[in-house]
Amino acid sequence: MKRLIMLLVTLAMVAFVPSALAASGTLYGGATMSGNQVKLVSDLSDTSTANDFSGINFTNTSVTTFSMLTQLATKFNVTDDGCGGGSPRFQINFGIQNAFVYLAPSPTFTGCAPNTLVDSGNLIGNNDPCRWDTSQLQAGTQCNTYAGALALLGSRTVTGIQLVVDSGWFFADKEQTVLVCDIRINSSTDFPCQGTQPGQGKGRAKVTLCHHGHTITVARPAVAAHLRHGDKLGPCSHRHKHKAKSHRGR
Repeated sequence: MKRLIMLLVTLAMVAFVPSALAASGTLYGGATMSGNQVKLVSDLSDTSTANDFSGINFTNTSVTTFSMLTQLATKFNVTDDGCGGGSPRFQINFGIQNAFVYLAPSPTFTGCAPNTLVDSGNLIGNNDPCRWDTSQLQAGTQCNTYAGALALLGSRTVTGIQLVVDSGWFFADKEQTVLVCDIRINSSTDFPCQGTQPGQGKGRAKVTLCHHGHTITVARPAVAAHLRHGDKLGPCSHRHKHKAKSHRGR
């Protein structure tokens, strides 16, 4: 119910991104720009309701049906608390109903690496169990794969796409903050990162690591700490991803 209310409120609260940013998305709720990134906040700890949820709304995507959506991805960094409660996520609108696809690690969609820029990879074609939630739509289910979502929604008309953070309620301090950039919808990339991420700043050498089955990029000074807690140099191989998935399922 909260997610449906959030979408209706969105229409009244959209804040336009300045044209100089050359991005097709518009910010709403508590979303603000932080350098070249978008800061998405869900803060229920204060009296303000304006920042209870945040998002970016994409309407000019050239995606007319779900089957035409070939890429959906973003880089994201959880800077306060973590992932959980279905957030952060993309949501795909079919009129007033939505399909959700979660960004956090499967199968619990919690346990995001804090203060680390992570690439979600292309979520189109991602068949992690339960990553797709189609329960708002007729014959849908809360625990679906992309294949299941495609079979259900392939010919359905897409009316909008959002990237959302709204789970402050999920955490003890009632706060959740996520930075996002390099948001890719089909051939378009909006809000390019351009090295503004803390620890990823311009002039700092960057190193690719495998962190719990997810490929991440960190500044060179942070590499030693990551290696001490078990990360591996280089991108994750299929074996790394399978091992991490098996470990989480225990």
